[in-house]
Amino acid sequence: MKDGAVCVEAQSLAQLPIPQPDSHLRRTVEDTVEALLSANRCEPVDEMKVLSLEMRLQAAVARAYSLSASDIGTIEGALPARDPLVVLTGSVDMSVAGAVPEYRYDSPPAHPRVAHPARE
Repeated sequence: MKDGAVCVEAQSLAQLPIPQPDSHLRRTVEDTVEALLSANRCEPVDEMKVLSLEMRLQAAVARAYSLSASDIGTIEGALPARDPLVVLTGSVDMSVAGAVPEYRYDSPPAHPRVAHPARE
């Protein structure tokens, strides 16, 4: 464990459920990843754009895994300080109206994470 992060071993990865998203969700993830990679290649990096794309990607992952608000809350509570979204939200002026998608549970969650496998 480093900086509060979990070290993942290969046998642990094999235990994780892998969702089979529909073609629309799969395309959303692919397009968002491409846009995120492109945004990170720009100099200077537009942190607000990167944050928005990261949140869109996390929302798609939450849909794929059917994570509940409770699941997301539990996972967010276990995030290390160096998690990319934690770092980005700390470096971006979150007071900019409309700049970041609203975090609502009646629509896709904005900050989903995939839970770590149970530790023995």
